[in-house]
Amino acid sequence: MQHKSGRIRPTNSQKTILAVVIILTASLALAEDFKTVNGKEYKNATIRHVEIDGIVLSTKSGITKVYFTELPKEVQERFHYNPAVVAAAQRRAQREAEQIASQAMQDKRGLPVPTEEEDEDVPKKIIIGVIVFVVCLIIASGVYIKKSYF
Repeated sequence: MQHKSGRIRPTNSQKTILAVVIILTASLALAEDFKTVNGKEYKNATIRHVEIDGIVLSTKSGITKVYFTELPKEVQERFHYNPAVVAAAQRRAQREAEQIASQAMQDKRGLPVPTEEEDEDVPKKIIIGVIVFVVCLIIASGVYIKKSYF
């Protein structure tokens, strides 16, 4: 497209291509190497995002999460890793998972989750049920026998 001044202006597609090239160049410039305390190396890795317990890296072989406990102290400090905060978050997540599981059990049955005492009563209830069933069979067979002989 020509502008009033006679100069050619870039079109939107050219601007888009230019923006993509700049972003790709910037991402290559931000790539860095990471080495774990065990010696494993991640070459030309870009940081996808930082989580409370580690960083997610993108390399030519794929996407990997590297836990801060596997990284040197300098890297841990750079990303403000705090083991106490991670432990508290893990405990909180564990409690929430237990509550969700308990709620799911209640919802699934439509009944409250039984206590240990109630769980111990289950074999007794099964035995009583079997006895009642057998007695009913005996009574029914006795009625059948009476009817067939008389």
